[in-house]
Amino acid sequence: MPLTQTLTGGLLALTGAFGATWFTQWLRKRTERKNIESAFYGEISSLLRIIELRGYISALEQDLEDMQSSPTLTSFTHFKVTKSYFRVYENNVGKIGLLTEPLPEKIISFYTLVFSALEDIDEMNEADFSGSNSDVKGTIEELLQIAREVRSVGNEILSTIKNEPNANPNNLLNSTKDEKA
Repeated sequence: MPLTQTLTGGLLALTGAFGATWFTQWLRKRTERKNIESAFYGEISSLLRIIELRGYISALEQDLEDMQSSPTLTSFTHFKVTKSYFRVYENNVGKIGLLTEPLPEKIISFYTLVFSALEDIDEMNEADFSGSNSDVKGTIEELLQIAREVRSVGNEILSTIKNEPNANPNNLLNSTKDEKA
């Protein structure tokens, strides 16, 4: 009987030690994941808010309307980006795998689209679009499509992080008023 009690006590102690270690690691990973999610939520929501407040999408739409009414128009809105607004991404890109699906894929997609848009903006600012406005128009149409996709993917990320698949668009940064059918 004493041997059985000793073995049972030892087994319980061993199970408790493994369980406590596992639980501590699980809790640490969960906390880190939640912190990373929160940081991405803040950065992405800020980027979407900047796009909205500065009227980037509506400016591109206005450029296209102006080109429709004036076929010889080759001027367009210029955007200048001098700061990096991607500190959370840059500091946590190696930890994206800690996040639950579909966040890693969506976050990579979001930032790839943003970097592509910034590259297009740089090219537009340096390009000489003299002559026909068809080159300018095509570039603006592509940039507008990317900007709308940035907004869409960004809002999907925000909704996923907040676990609100059918979140109220007014709580997110979903200004569909800029979109035209």
